[in-house]
Amino acid sequence: MMRRLGFYFRYARRNIQRGGRWTALAVLCITAGVATVVALRSMGLAIGDTLTNNIRIETKGDLLILNDRLFSQFGNNESMSFDAAELNELLDWADGKGAKTASFMAGRNMQIAKTDAEQSGRPSFIGSYFIDSQTYPPTHTIRAIDPPDVPLADLLTGANDVVISDNLASQSRIEVGDSVRVTGTRDLYTVRGIVSAAEETSTTNFLNAFFGFAYFDLDNARAALNEDFAPNRIGVLFPEDVSEDQMRVYIDEVAQIAPQARTTSTFDLLQRYQLVAQYLRDFIVVMGLGAVLIGGVGIMNTMLVLVRRRTSEIAAVKTFGVKASQVAALFFTEALLLGFMGSVLGLIVGIGLSIVVNEYGSVALRQQLVWQIYPEALVFGFTLGMVVTGIFGVAPILTAVRVRPNIILRPNESHLAALGVLQSIALLAFVTISLGLIVGHIVRPSFELTAQRLEATFIDNEAADDEELQLETLTVAALLPSPYLLGVIGIAVTFLIFAAIIAVLWLIVLIIGRLPSFGIVTLRLALRNLSTSRLRTATTLLALIAGMLALSSIAFVGEGTRELLNIQLSRSFGGNVLVFPIPGIPQALVKTALDNALQDVDLQYRTVISNYEADVDGAEEPVGFSVWDSDNPDIYSAQGALHAGRMLRLEDRGRPLAVLPLATAQHLGIEVGGQLTLAFGGSDSIQLEVVGITNAADNWISGSSGLIPPGVVPPAASASLNLYSYQVSDEALNQALTELSAVIIAFSIDVQFIDGLLSRLIDQFAAIPTIVGLLSLLAAAVIMANTVALATLERRRQIGILKAIGLKSARVLRVMLIESSLVGLLSAVIGIGLSALLIGLLSAVGGIAIPLPTDARLTALALLAAAIVIGWTATFLSARVAIKERVMNVLRYD
Repeated sequence: MMRRLGFYFRYARRNIQRGGRWTALAVLCITAGVATVVALRSMGLAIGDTLTNNIRIETKGDLLILNDRLFSQFGNNESMSFDAAELNELLDWADGKGAKTASFMAGRNMQIAKTDAEQSGRPSFIGSYFIDSQTYPPTHTIRAIDPPDVPLADLLTGANDVVISDNLASQSRIEVGDSVRVTGTRDLYTVRGIVSAAEETSTTNFLNAFFGFAYFDLDNARAALNEDFAPNRIGVLFPEDVSEDQMRVYIDEVAQIAPQARTTSTFDLLQRYQLVAQYLRDFIVVMGLGAVLIGGVGIMNTMLVLVRRRTSEIAAVKTFGVKASQVAALFFTEALLLGFMGSVLGLIVGIGLSIVVNEYGSVALRQQLVWQIYPEALVFGFTLGMVVTGIFGVAPILTAVRVRPNIILRPNESHLAALGVLQSIALLAFVTISLGLIVGHIVRPSFELTAQRLEATFIDNEAADDEELQLETLTVAALLPSPYLLGVIGIAVTFLIFAAIIAVLWLIVLIIGRLPSFGIVTLRLALRNLSTSRLRTATTLLALIAGMLALSSIAFVGEGTRELLNIQLSRSFGGNVLVFPIPGIPQALVKTALDNALQDVDLQYRTVISNYEADVDGAEEPVGFSVWDSDNPDIYSAQGALHAGRMLRLEDRGRPLAVLPLATAQHLGIEVGGQLTLAFGGSDSIQLEVVGITNAADNWISGSSGLIPPGVVPPAASASLNLYSYQVSDEALNQALTELSAVIIAFSIDVQFIDGLLSRLIDQFAAIPTIVGLLSLLAAAVIMANTVALATLERRRQIGILKAIGLKSARVLRVMLIESSLVGLLSAVIGIGLSALLIGLLSAVGGIAIPLPTDARLTALALLAAAIVIGWTATFLSARVAIKERVMNVLRYD
């Protein structure tokens, strides 16, 4: 048995050596796939470690007690907090347990702006932490980046001192010693230090990663900003490790002291993050599985070509008495050896690639991932590479087994071994089930965690004696399928979709191969060669299209949405600075405060948007109406496309007119020219003439609200919401925002802030799909090189004949370059075209036209250039050596 295995191994090794550059490219195919999986799996594990390792720092101890709103009211720093008696009782309780504590106030509605003698910088939104630096945090000592290694307690010493995060310092160009303005006061603060953003950044504090944060001394802030400031959070660090059961007891004791408070323990976060990390790990690996499948297809294609070229050799071996099962073992050994070489090389490449991939993971998580080598990722990648190689190696093995020994008697005839219909169906079923089981095994941990969570939920509902929720939980649990069954079904559906796509691509390649060449011999040869192996060309196109589609879609949708929102917000609100007053504050008081703040600012337009609800004759429920009081002559242009009649004008002020959305007009049965009777609260009724009807779908800002000119609504009527909008020149924008930041009864933002927030969110959510798309494109480039190499191998005789009749090597190479360029350009055009079509469909469904943004057009051009570079590189790497081979060698041995 060992002698036979040794023979199999020697035979496989000899064939691989004889295959030379063609088997080398097959090895690179599986290398690209394994490297992708190792890198993505490492990133998933690093994300999980990052989430779970910093839990105690995130909770500021073992237990975090909160008495605040997640998002306090606009501009309101007086968020819910502990009263003095409650705070002292909680601190005494923790002290009785021997725990360290830190009471502090956290909020996210602060703004900070750099200010010097000449001008003010753009105000930045920040996370704010009002602390006692001597006790905060109880888990560790925060040390500054600048001045280097100085403890936080040594930096917050004066009345108007502030310490900021490094991302805030970088974005706003703030340095130690600079003066800054903060929300709620015109007094200047001095930046005493800069700390790492990682100190307060987590998945629950992701805005800190976007905008940064600042530390203030709580006692000093009471005197400078607001005397009512009080702690709304308490971090508790127990002296010894606490069990989960003991933690529940502590939480119950806290609930008795402060019934309205919330608690978060390290056990809560650990359970949550373990679930998120597992889902994310499985999702990332499944997304990267396509690269391994591409590698398997590359090995299959290579071995099929080599089997066809070694038909006579296989027949001779069978003539000598080697059985079909032994021939199968020979080729299976060869496939495994190729897979082994590719997998080992993939592990090495994957380790290096994981450094780059981790950077994208850091963007997605908004936390720095610590790079390390994960043995689990290496074992997973190697095993997956070997298994996929074995699965895709079955087709060449079955083809080799079908070679008949008697063809050795007819050496001058061509013999093409092929699988029968039943064998092909059986092979497809085998590949589908095998790959489905692999996917099922990958996602099985996520299913198990989901089942555990459902079981825990059922137990909680049972303890609460809630039969309805118990039934819902049991129903969801019953609908949870087997991961292996789901994997097989998913692979089967994917194969059906791929088969349909490949069929379309096969037809496209056929059509391109028959395009006119206009008498150009080089182009005619390239077109004919392109359609020779249409199935393999279609498969290569599919791999390239997938990468192009992923990258272009991310760019188009992300940049298009940003561009659309930026334009629409400025037009629809009538200005580029929006001010939201605190609900309940009298409008006259707010307007006076805003006018005083902006008295020295050069404003182009002012707009006040007031929303009312009115009782309408003929309507069962109140109808919403908006009043736009503005000096902007174009204020009504963005209020929706007209269905009938006309839009309001500035000169309509004080006139009893109204414009209704189509849905409201149809519901009330009113047309243009009709009369509308309204009553606002306890005020007298007024009668309005409907002069226009808009399309409700286009009126995306006002929604279903009607429009009434200013000066019509009775003064006694109370607006449900007021919004102030200002159009400010770019030169005066920083000054306006800085002055508005001092108004504590209102919350101001600029449209560019929304654009920046959206941009950061897009970057975050697109990070992982982007790296998967890049890795898939890399794997597709390798398989394209392999495809060109195999095409060259199959055409060696053709190339030899062309060179024998006088065709120069440079011209032969030119034919190959045209062929690969067509494949690359076709994949880029289809991928980018599908992205544009996707945007069109989203626009049609959502009723909002997403433009093809200028920045994304550059991405499209870059992808087109990349497609050509990939094609040319693949040609030079795989075809140039064969083209330069001597003609006599090709004609003699081929």
